[in-house]
Amino acid sequence: MGFKLGVMPVLGGRGAADPGVTAAFVRRIEELGCESVWAVEHLVVPEAYRSDYPYDPSGRMGLGPADDIPDPLEWLTFAAAHSSRLVLGRPC
Repeated sequence: MGFKLGVMPVLGGRGAADPGVTAAFVRRIEELGCESVWAVEHLVVPEAYRSDYPYDPSGRMGLGPADDIPDPLEWLTFAAAHSSRLVLGRPC
């Protein structure tokens, strides 16, 4: 069995809510041989929080409350329409 690579784009405020950007992104990762595409689970981001975000040295998320974050199920549905073989997923 070969190496499988899945990709989860950073969604929100960076073009992920733009249909053209999403379609081009999905087609490109498929061309590059990626096995799957994933969506983030956040629908909203709070303005303030006390706990440290563990995935960034700053302890803060890269997304903010003003970012346009697409619904992950809608984003994956749109991504599926622009892919012929990518596996779709969402982290649990």
